[in-house]
Amino acid sequence: MELEDAREIAKYVVPRMLFKLPQDIKVQLVSPGENEDSLLFRLVEKAAADIQWKAVELENQKRKKYI
Repeated sequence: MELEDAREIAKYVVPRMLFKLPQDIKVQLVSPGENEDSLLFRLVEKAAADIQWKAVELENQKRKKYI
């Protein structure tokens, strides 16, 4: 993956993770409790899915450009 692709993915994923999370999850991030591992797992799983989706979208855009 090129640096420019990584930047495009980050522009998509980071705002989703910071602004579109439900308020209760944001509170848990600030002061995690008993379910810290579960919360982190869900966040990593969500980020990975978003990264994969955006990477595929960028690849499809490149393919369309060359066709």
